[in-house]
Amino acid sequence: MNISLIGLGKMGQAIADCLLDSNCKITIYNRTIDKILPFKIKGAKVASSILEAVNNADIIISCLFDDKSVLDVAEQMIKCMKTNAVHVGITTVSEICADKLEKMHNDNNTMYISATVSGTPAVLRQKKATTFLAGDKSKCDIVKTIVKFYSGKVIYVSRKPSHSNMAKIIVNYLLVSSMSIFADTYTLCEKKGFDMETMQEILHLMFPNHVMGIYIDKMKNKDFKNINFPMKTAMKDVVYAKELFESSNMYSSINQHVYTEMIEALNTGLENKDWSYLYQMKINKSMK
Repeated sequence: MNISLIGLGKMGQAIADCLLDSNCKITIYNRTIDKILPFKIKGAKVASSILEAVNNADIIISCLFDDKSVLDVAEQMIKCMKTNAVHVGITTVSEICADKLEKMHNDNNTMYISATVSGTPAVLRQKKATTFLAGDKSKCDIVKTIVKFYSGKVIYVSRKPSHSNMAKIIVNYLLVSSMSIFADTYTLCEKKGFDMETMQEILHLMFPNHVMGIYIDKMKNKDFKNINFPMKTAMKDVVYAKELFESSNMYSSINQHVYTEMIEALNTGLENKDWSYLYQMKINKSMK
């Protein structure tokens, strides 16, 4: 099976590392050459163009940033893909974009499988990420043999690719909403002189999920230097969640609240801060 990987951002690099460490033979393509060399040294074949990356590939994994970047690459890929080749989209995209990708591939006798990932690059390298697969079940079974090299859990969502994106968007909606609650709670504790370690213990009791626990500790310790998920990326998923609610004739006051907080963060130059920095924002506001 010939596997190609397009996009070597932080997540793409982690996926490339995991595949190469698992002795997969992969071809890689990235617009900027500087990120390619470490993977070439590890044994990856380097493509000089998208055409070269996809024309002989059975599985093409794209790991990009947003709707526009994915659609731009897909439009180039689709002209070169073999019949029945599979495009595996790692990027979290909007419902509209996912539906468009599905149609593009169906019209071209190729296949689109969405395989969004919940987890940081470090979690991927530990093979503890969660992957949400959606699309044709038989193709998803094949893709599962690949994504297991960086996933501790693989969940098949449905035959509709956009449902993988919905699953990931809801996960991040729950996370960022919880972080807003944690930020309120810790700020209130600081203002009222409540013992922070005691509140940390209470939050762990109320939110026993491992990922929630990471942010309960990160925010209590004000560990904002280590960037797990920058505000600008989090905002993308907050907007996607807003669109999901609106397209279902629903209004989420929680999502609107978080959306307003994210807008404030971006408007004050905090786009590259970790999304847990919501806590520091609330402390700063409470001191005024």
